[in-house]
Amino acid sequence: MNDKPQNDSIIDEFIPSCDELNYLVALNGSESFKRHFRILFSHLKSFEKIYNATENMLKGVPGLAKMSVNALLRIRGKYKPGMGMDRLQGKNVRLMTYWDADYPKKLREIELPPPLLYVEGDIKYDFDLSIGIVGTRRTGNYGLDQAQRFGKKLAQLGFTVISGGASGIDGRAHTGALESDGKTFAVFGCGIDMLFPQNHGKLFSRIAENGALISEFPPGSPPEPFRFPLRNRIIAGMSRGVLVVQAPIKSGALITSEYAMEMGREVMAVPGPVNNPTSEGSNQLICDGATMVQSPDDILNVYKLMLQDRKEEIKLPKLEEGKQKIIETIGWEGKHIDDLTHELEIPVNVLSGLLLRLHLDGYIKEVGGKRYVRIAP
Repeated sequence: MNDKPQNDSIIDEFIPSCDELNYLVALNGSESFKRHFRILFSHLKSFEKIYNATENMLKGVPGLAKMSVNALLRIRGKYKPGMGMDRLQGKNVRLMTYWDADYPKKLREIELPPPLLYVEGDIKYDFDLSIGIVGTRRTGNYGLDQAQRFGKKLAQLGFTVISGGASGIDGRAHTGALESDGKTFAVFGCGIDMLFPQNHGKLFSRIAENGALISEFPPGSPPEPFRFPLRNRIIAGMSRGVLVVQAPIKSGALITSEYAMEMGREVMAVPGPVNNPTSEGSNQLICDGATMVQSPDDILNVYKLMLQDRKEEIKLPKLEEGKQKIIETIGWEGKHIDDLTHELEIPVNVLSGLLLRLHLDGYIKEVGGKRYVRIAP
């Protein structure tokens, strides 16, 4: 269980120096540190002090079990400050800490937020319009087709598609999003410098150009089994809702859905053939109360319900100038997205997200063939 201090102000106001960042990189190799980093920092006030802490100092940290104390004492023998950064030479990878302004806000709020992320690409996105798409590696044409179908259409509408970069459902969801020139994030269960699976090199390069590759693990960390459930909590934490396309009874995708439920995210599932073991888990999710979806349009309906609690927030303030201009340009007669892109001089992938937001908020609607019309609020 995570030991979160009652008063996080000293943590939230901290700005790590270069030296402190090097110590954080070393500490980040320990799962015990990541599990307790907020309470450790709140008590010892710096990563250098945590790294060099004696046994007695660590025993004085409230709620730190003996096993965790022993694990933290072993850090100095395994990890040196800045260790592993040499493996990233020549790679366009940045370190993103819990304290950075562009660290995903909703990820910061989960029970076990990663203190450090390695990121290649652009991690900025709209949480309200993000969806995790997960499923089994061992799938057939049905699962692959559905993953690509949902990834493509949702990205086309402006959703950010988040998945795990693995073979099977994950890879096809990313591929579908890229077919729409949409944004997609791949969260790794290994170091960001590790190519896993090995045949996804080109896919990962395209994802980095149209979104981001993300890992919390130190460079060089192999894809060991214990890392994937940890990876799954990040997928759930960054997603407004999670869609399980196809999963057997024992599946990492179901772990992701469990994290999502604990975090208050919407869980959805695509029904599969009842005689196919690879669909038993996703079908069971539906029986247990997950929302059944059969098409991307069903996802839109789910998101409308999910955003109902924003209704007053939507209607009260005056729209920002950019959104108001889009509505006025669409007009009561309506316009095609290609015409809007030309008139507004906004890239189609950016415009798609804005149009989706305005559609969900009740200002416009799609009348078919990528044509939009203004409606009365």
